[in-house]
Amino acid sequence: MRKDKITQNQYIFIIIFSMIGIGILSLPSDVCKVAHQQGWISTLVGGLYPVFIVLTASIIDNKTNQASFLDINKKIYGKVLTPIITLIFFLYFLTLFATVLAGFSYVLRQSITSFLPPIYIILPVLILIPIISMRGIYMVGRVCEFYFYLTLPLVVIPLFFITK
Repeated sequence: MRKDKITQNQYIFIIIFSMIGIGILSLPSDVCKVAHQQGWISTLVGGLYPVFIVLTASIIDNKTNQASFLDINKKIYGKVLTPIITLIFFLYFLTLFATVLAGFSYVLRQSITSFLPPIYIILPVLILIPIISMRGIYMVGRVCEFYFYLTLPLVVIPLFFITK
């Protein structure tokens, strides 16, 4: 297998871990305020949308022969607008990254690590994410796949106690 290719399962694991992030940790309290005990239905329906998006992205990726984002932009927008579109795309994801990191730090401080200052949570994340990302999407997919199998029992075991 080439190092710059990921499998469809790894696409799905990346999306699952995107949902598991801060969203899944803070979602139950937000949904249950409004929907009470029927909140899990909203959560399930809301979780189907990202899975649909990743399957659609996989189909599009296969149809474009795994062309890069820049190559597709150059074909669509030309040489003049491509840097502008890429900069907007980069700024959007930089803002999204900062928001997710702040939310991740907040949830961890509220639930697990209230004794730690935020810098001890944010700094390791800021170090690990670029190191893993620089190794390519293949490494991101492998890390997500590994942690999926590692956390699967942590999600399934509480389901047995849901009636209690």
